[in-house]
Amino acid sequence: MGQNEWRDAFKQKNGREPSLAEFKAAKANGFALPEAGPDGKEEARAWIKEFEATYNRRPTVQELEHRRNLDTPVANTQPASQFEQTNKPIETSNLAGSDPETTPGARPAKKKSKKNKLIISLVGIAVVLAALVAYGYNYYSYDSSLDRATTALKTYDSDKYQNVTEWSDSKKSLSADNLTPLANYLEDKGMTKSQLRSWLDQSNKGVRFVRDGQKFLIFPHYTVVVDPVDLTVSTNQSGLTLTANGKTLTDKSDSDYSVILKHQAAGLYKFTAEGTLNGQHVKTQDSEYFGNSRNDSIDLNVKTISFTVNSNVDGGSVYVGGTRVATISNGSADINNIAVTKGAKVYVKSQGSGSTIKTDSESLADIDDGDTVTLNSDDVLNKSDAQDQLEDMASDLTSYGQDEDDASDLSSVFTSGSSNKSYQDFSQMIHNNRHSSKRNADSINFGNIVIDQVAAKSKKAVDVTFEMQEDFNYTADTDPDKHTAGTLTQRYQLIAHMVYDSDKGKWLVDSIDSNQKKLSETDNTK
Repeated sequence: MGQNEWRDAFKQKNGREPSLAEFKAAKANGFALPEAGPDGKEEARAWIKEFEATYNRRPTVQELEHRRNLDTPVANTQPASQFEQTNKPIETSNLAGSDPETTPGARPAKKKSKKNKLIISLVGIAVVLAALVAYGYNYYSYDSSLDRATTALKTYDSDKYQNVTEWSDSKKSLSADNLTPLANYLEDKGMTKSQLRSWLDQSNKGVRFVRDGQKFLIFPHYTVVVDPVDLTVSTNQSGLTLTANGKTLTDKSDSDYSVILKHQAAGLYKFTAEGTLNGQHVKTQDSEYFGNSRNDSIDLNVKTISFTVNSNVDGGSVYVGGTRVATISNGSADINNIAVTKGAKVYVKSQGSGSTIKTDSESLADIDDGDTVTLNSDDVLNKSDAQDQLEDMASDLTSYGQDEDDASDLSSVFTSGSSNKSYQDFSQMIHNNRHSSKRNADSINFGNIVIDQVAAKSKKAVDVTFEMQEDFNYTADTDPDKHTAGTLTQRYQLIAHMVYDSDKGKWLVDSIDSNQKKLSETDNTK
């Protein structure tokens, strides 16, 4: 075949002019036409499939064009390894008729892969940072910070307090010794966690929960700030040892001794003055919370007074300035030559049977030598309620004294109702005086109750000392000789032991002492 014939055949089959390489290959082959081979589309699909299996990607447009250019349709001979010639990704060498800068081959795909990895990495870092920021805002939020603070404060451990507190003036940390008074105060108050949160939130006692700057520049910083307090301690007596929370301030005071304890943390402080005055050993103390103001004073001036305390907390201890000085017996106690400070207070406290009774306090500054002070507790039965209950008892006894029938409300007056031992004793006494006495009474009346004293034994038990009148009514037929009639009136002092019934919500008579004391007797029988 001639050159022109081969060229026409090539253009008819491929729709284009042959390249120089194709022309040279055809010339070397004598311009012979290629034998009929497989369909071009099927061959292309097979080449693409094999390319994808080898390089794990689809060929680019340039690689498809390059493969088609290398396919010399007019030549019968191919390179020894056709796949190596046609399936290998294009390198950077300049192919016939192509621009090396616009023939990417495999490398642009690698650059794209690296770019995708970088984007994914940056997105991952952004997600992690966002999560950390969200966690930080939650961790350092007001509620979370307040919860950690109250949890630490509830331990009453001054070492742990250091992690959640700072001075309000310097923003520096407090030492464990600094924080001991605050720990003592919170332990003494025994607040619940909820009460403690409220106390910190609203406190004007020198301890507050506030926002104080930032954490890591972006998060709010909340902490417990403690106000410093300057405390001035003084006494007017010589030769005393003064201490503050167990630490000695001086072991030999003079008559105008004074010392300032600077920059103390708000909290509970116990000051004592102890020594010998006029041959008598004295010890006085003042225990208070300090923190309401930046400057405060503790006056341990000592004076000696004597007075009497009356109280319904029978058996309770009398305290002066935190020191137990006497015991209430039969409703009173004499306090003799007690040395006290001006700030000390007197109160009565009883502890036992799982409960504590404490009266209101009376300032010793308001008590003169020889005074009588009444310190009753509102936690126990008062005289008015005791009067009402014992009048109900007298009414039930009178009912039985008329016709020897039990009243319907006995269970609301006596414990165990009609089975109560004291009620049965009264019932037996009534029966004997109506049926087996030297002179049988027609009826017996009880009344005219007077309460002498209510003495608390605990919050649910009291002893009531009271007076009751008993009227024995006689008719003429019980005196066959003289036919006298009238009333024999006797008055007794008794002690009723009463207990509080939670189910009934009232006080009941549990027992009455049998050793009644007769106060008077009037015989009006004529």
